[in-house]
Amino acid sequence: MEIYLVQPEDTIDKIATQYNVSATRLISDNNLGDSEMLVTGQALVILYPSQTYTVSPGDTLETIAQNHNVPLMQLLRNNNYLFERSNIYPGETIVISYNNDLGPINTFGYAADYIDTTILNKTLPFLTYLCISGNQITENADIISIDDEKIIGISKNFGVAPIMLLPSLTIQGLTNFDSTYNIFINEKLSDKLINNITNILNGKGYLGVSITFELLYTSNLILYQNYIKKLSKALKAEGLKLFITISPVNTNITLEDIKTIAPDIEEFLDGITFMDYNRGLNTNPPPGPVTSINNLEAFLTEATSIISEDIINIGSPAIGFDWELPFVPNVSTFAILKYYTAIELANDENSIIKFDKSSQTPYFTYSKSTAGVPMEHIVWFIDARTISSLINLIPKFHLDGTGIWIIMYYFAQIWSIINPQYKIIKVLPEPQSLSAQFFEKK
Repeated sequence: MEIYLVQPEDTIDKIATQYNVSATRLISDNNLGDSEMLVTGQALVILYPSQTYTVSPGDTLETIAQNHNVPLMQLLRNNNYLFERSNIYPGETIVISYNNDLGPINTFGYAADYIDTTILNKTLPFLTYLCISGNQITENADIISIDDEKIIGISKNFGVAPIMLLPSLTIQGLTNFDSTYNIFINEKLSDKLINNITNILNGKGYLGVSITFELLYTSNLILYQNYIKKLSKALKAEGLKLFITISPVNTNITLEDIKTIAPDIEEFLDGITFMDYNRGLNTNPPPGPVTSINNLEAFLTEATSIISEDIINIGSPAIGFDWELPFVPNVSTFAILKYYTAIELANDENSIIKFDKSSQTPYFTYSKSTAGVPMEHIVWFIDARTISSLINLIPKFHLDGTGIWIIMYYFAQIWSIINPQYKIIKVLPEPQSLSAQFFEKK
């Protein structure tokens, strides 16, 4: 695998010829679509399969998988464009395998129940767990449930374990410290919440729950500890998994807090995912990089001295931010961007993509008039270089895997970095044959 930076006057055909790869494959691995738009400074992933196969008349993906003794889902991971069509054609080249020599990892994808089915289908082959958001907890320890049966069923069809993502405690979708405290100190409410969680997991077919930790303070750490222990005991009795998701930026949690809470609860957990290490929205003052590999590496150096590294997952953001400059808190605006929107914007504004080596994140600037007033903008996002630097920390620190926030759009470069280098762990059996539902459009 290589990462190439687009130069002025580059074309897809020119790059493909230079690296002796198929232009079609280059487009697919980077999800460039029908457009051959390239931006100076844009990062492209160049992949080199270890084994390929040329399709013959009468071949199907099932027979190719059987003849090469590989899982069917491996072919869909390696040739993900096939979800755009349900047929293969004589003469086309199918990637059978990559080296996957960096070992096994768990992958978590975070999504809402209304995710587009085509995007979901294309992403599921790369996932170990699908974390589904939308359920909410009330101050009375009830759970406002969502219509998630369909996405749970699709997930299982692909051999991906569905996990209910649950904010630690909210009222009408808003984090509320008082309700958190009241439920945790009230044994009756705490038991009611645990019972409700268990009933929903079993009733809907979830394989576990991921609790997001919010509003952590020294005064309530012991409450979280006790709650996690009780919840774990109830879930383990039902054969269900328990994960937690922590944002060091969005919560008040510090490494000292982790030292306090982690040793007592890690034995009760199946995994911990840390999100948001330097998100621009939370730096003081913004704007700043979406993430920072330097900050993350420093955090992991400390965290792995406290927590068993084999239950730690690192969050991989899939969004960017477009900031007004100069940024004035509570006055200036910003927009959240998909990767492809950022690239399109850079192209439209004739911007050159630059790269911050410290954070390992790309950015570009442009000018725009708002109500006749010229306004400078800076766009921070992530690309293949960011993903590669982040994912390389998994073997370096012997971590469990990564969580992708979010998978509501298909970000090909994430999977083009992970899939050729790692063996994605599966906790459910993968399908051995295809059905029309895999190609269902929404």
